[in-house]
Formats: sequence, structure tokens, C-alpha cells
Amino acid sequence: MRFWQNKCPHPLHQPRGGGPGGRKSGQFFVPLAYAGIWVLLFVLESIFGYYDAMLIVHVHVHVKPECVAAFQAATQINARLSRLETGVLTFDVLQQADAPERFVLIEIYRDAAAAAAHKETAHYPVWRDVVAEMMVEPRHSVKFKAA
Repeated sequence: MRFWQNKCPHPLHQPRGGGPGGRKSGQFFVPLAYAGIWVLLFVLESIFGYYDAMLIVHVHVHVKPECVAAFQAATQINARLSRLETGVLTFDVLQQADAPERFVLIEIYRDAAAAAAHKETAHYPVWRDVVAEMMVEPRHSVKFKAA
């Protein structure tokens, strides 16, 4: 009996039935999709080399109820322009479903230098100044790194 038969605790390993040309009963395999994820991450990291350096920022914004539409319009323009920047991998605007005056901006940058470059663009200070008066309280951000 091979060491992995009936002993493998990994939930993605599944027993396969035997049969002509098939695996013997009790043998396990790792689904190709699971292996494909690791291959994809390896390829992305080797080609782009930024997986470990990525900076993820969640910006939390509480907007005055009468300013929600204006905030959305200004922020969508800022998001579209931000997505054109070289170091910006993702720039999404989310609106809270049960509290439409609350937003989260999901910003993913290639690295910290790209985040700093974003703040030096022509559109960022315009957005910052336009939406400042629309907020109930100052926005705050939480920074993450890829784990």
C-alpha cells in the first residue's frame, strides 16, 4: 500500500475508482484546477515580479446623504483616470448596500512607489478637493500587503 492511500487529510485530494485504464481504488489525485492556481501565481510573479510588493488600500468614505450622487460622479471619473496609470492594478468603487452614503475604494498598486505616484497625478488633487466638502467625516484608509 502506498503511503498516501487512505491517509491523505487534504480536502482537495479525492479518491478515484478503478477500472480498465483508470486509477486503482484508493489512490488520490490533486485536481488540475488546484494545481493551475499555483502555476498561474508562479507565472504572474515571474513575469511581472510584483506579487510580493503589491500595496492594497481600502479607503473608507462616509458621504453626506445629499451629496451621494455628486460623490459617485466625481469618484467614478477619478477611478477611470486612475485605472489608466501604469502602477495601478485595480481601482474599484464600492457602495455599501444597506447604507448608500458609505463607500469603500479598493485600490491595488504595483508597489508603494506607484501609490505615491498616484497622488502626484493631475486628477487626484482635483478629486480630493472636490469631494472634501461632501464627506461627513474625513476619509480613512487601511493598507494591506499580499500574504
